[in-house]
Amino acid sequence: MLKQAKPDNVKFVGFLSKKELFPLYAHAKIFIFPSEYEAMSMALLEGLSFGTPTIYSDLPENAIVAKDIAYSFKVSNPESLAKQIKYVLGNYTQAINLGKKAKDKIEKKHDWAKIASMYNDLYLKMGMRSRANAFGHYSYNTLGTGINLT
Repeated sequence: MLKQAKPDNVKFVGFLSKKELFPLYAHAKIFIFPSEYEAMSMALLEGLSFGTPTIYSDLPENAIVAKDIAYSFKVSNPESLAKQIKYVLGNYTQAINLGKKAKDKIEKKHDWAKIASMYNDLYLKMGMRSRANAFGHYSYNTLGTGINLT
């Protein structure tokens, strides 16, 4: 419906590469994540990571990531979405500051290098536990990581 109305200053772009997409996140006035089903999406994380004021559907999984760093609206409720858009535009300095807070939080809690390192440590721990059990050892320190397997 919205697409057929062709509102001014709204772009429906379809699929984009990261090279095309990231400048849109960075320069958008507001990032809106209106999903009714998809939760904890990469798109939500990406929008927040650019510091763009973000409005998201209030699915519980989205709130886990975006609560206190973005604005929620009632899923499938256009009036609630419109209210939040008006609020963000009317309080844009506050929204920009919240966007900066979102960027900082996402950089700290969702850093890919840190997440990869945590997975690596977990895989090492699991592999060492299997080895320890196979060789009858009950305690083993995994290569100085401080992870003790029992």
